[in-house]
Amino acid sequence: MRTMIKLIAILLVILLLSAALAPAFYQLFDRQFKFEKVFKRLIMIFTLVATVLFVRVNPKELLSYGLTWKKDSLKLILTAFAGGVLTLMLLTVVRVRMGAAVWSIDEPWSWGWTLRSVGFLGAAFLIGVIEEFFFRGFIYVSLKDRLLWGWIPSLVATNLFYSFVHFTNYYKPFIGRDPTFFDSFRLVAVPFVTFWNWHPIFPEALGLFLFGILLTTLVIRSKSLYPAIGFHAGCVFFIKSDGFFVHPVNMQSLVFGTEKLVDGILAWIFLIVLIWLVRRTKTMQSSIRLMGVSGLLVMVFLPWVWAGPMKEDKGLPSQFTVVYRFHEHLAEAETWIIDAVKGDRIGSWEKDRFVFPGMEKITEIALKSQTFNGQPEEGIYFHPLKDAVRCLRFYQVPAGSSLVIGYGIDDAGVLKDQRSYIFFRVWVGRHEIKRIVIPNERGWKTEKLDLGIVSFLKGKIPVTFEVSSDTTEGRFLSFRAEILGSPT
Repeated sequence: MRTMIKLIAILLVILLLSAALAPAFYQLFDRQFKFEKVFKRLIMIFTLVATVLFVRVNPKELLSYGLTWKKDSLKLILTAFAGGVLTLMLLTVVRVRMGAAVWSIDEPWSWGWTLRSVGFLGAAFLIGVIEEFFFRGFIYVSLKDRLLWGWIPSLVATNLFYSFVHFTNYYKPFIGRDPTFFDSFRLVAVPFVTFWNWHPIFPEALGLFLFGILLTTLVIRSKSLYPAIGFHAGCVFFIKSDGFFVHPVNMQSLVFGTEKLVDGILAWIFLIVLIWLVRRTKTMQSSIRLMGVSGLLVMVFLPWVWAGPMKEDKGLPSQFTVVYRFHEHLAEAETWIIDAVKGDRIGSWEKDRFVFPGMEKITEIALKSQTFNGQPEEGIYFHPLKDAVRCLRFYQVPAGSSLVIGYGIDDAGVLKDQRSYIFFRVWVGRHEIKRIVIPNERGWKTEKLDLGIVSFLKGKIPVTFEVSSDTTEGRFLSFRAEILGSPT
């Protein structure tokens, strides 16, 4: 009981310190980082400090978490890494053959491709080591051995925690350009809001739970973290790099999931089969070898695999279709300005643009063609405001698999010798799916946003674009967005 009270007190001190210091550090770094990221990094730093000060772990005790190095440990890591990559490759092959993805080798081999792959590899092993030591090592072993929960309750509790921790910032509250102590506590409440509205996250949460069960089963069978580290790293590496050669389409069904791979019924079946195989094999080496069976299957069926659909020349895959162009429905939208000082304003449509009665002409919203780095682009054109948020909402938008958005500051609108930013947010229903910080630079950028659970919806949805700025000087933002889906 005393230990629990001490732990709660430490957590409260960490939250209070992080909440108090986050606004100051956000300003110190000149708003270059998101406020949420600054707050989370402070929590992580103070947690590490508290661990060093209050949790004195004997270095020998680390070995009990599965870090004992043996002569076959490196072999287990590398074999499990290959097993993770090849398992997801087989899953991808099945998705391609069933029409849920297309091969998309847009970029030939280059040094840039190689450097990014090396970066993905390093990130994959870093994630594998940190997460496996914390979840399958520290958390699982502590529950099972120290609290005497037994291996099944410990297995379930560890991987429920592992799954849900991925969604602690799923719902993001609006944070102004000058956040305060109380904005920090609004972020603390985000995980509770996420778990209360659990329906959108359920497919991915279930997939991550099964993935965690598989990794813990590897640890139990091998009495070592190294196979789990290797398999986890292989899966992360594949997910980070599969954009080089495959493009998901036709995500109107829960069967295939999204680009995250684990949020569809097909992936759940793969994970359940792997868990069963690992538990049924007599030795750990046999379990690891079974993970490589997928690689042999890929090789055997290679001609059949490459007969699958290919992406067409630099355009959208043949399965893609544009189901909604926002600029074509500008007159059907609603727009307003949220201003705590001057009061909220609602815009009205007149002829070919939105106007705000009683406000300057620069507040109008219209469709215009502007020049970006010498290249013309047509988009929805409007002026961001300081200390206010401009909102543009489109209703009755058909659900699709992804949203492609292009945006930029035109050549004439870039401010000289000034460091400033435009803050651009995209909301689908009540869910913020993207937050973009646009620097004071000319140019046009395009991003593709996965709509996740939205792709499974049959009804139409509202989509909202929010824009604000950190300067009062005249700068105009242009953007163009489209919803992509699959032909019905």
